[in-house]
Amino acid sequence: MDLNIPVIGISADSEESHKKFAAKFNLPFTLLCDPQMQAIKAFGVEKQYNLLIKKVKMADRVTFIINEEGIIEKVFEAANFNTNAADVLTYLKG
Repeated sequence: MDLNIPVIGISADSEESHKKFAAKFNLPFTLLCDPQMQAIKAFGVEKQYNLLIKKVKMADRVTFIINEEGIIEKVFEAANFNTNAADVLTYLKG
């Protein structure tokens, strides 16, 4: 089903990482790189993860539905990669 809605993913990962990820999973949407985390911070989705020997700041998995006027209409917090696409489609279909 084509709803003619643009989909954009943003993360702090490198362009090369995005290319590999998109190819591996045959993604039909755009992935943007935000290594300085400007968009990530602006949307308030920066999260700190405690790894074994250091703390790493990354983007939390959040999905935003932004309407044609540029207003955030719906936020899916802590988006689950197993169910997020179906959740978003259900919401968009009404």
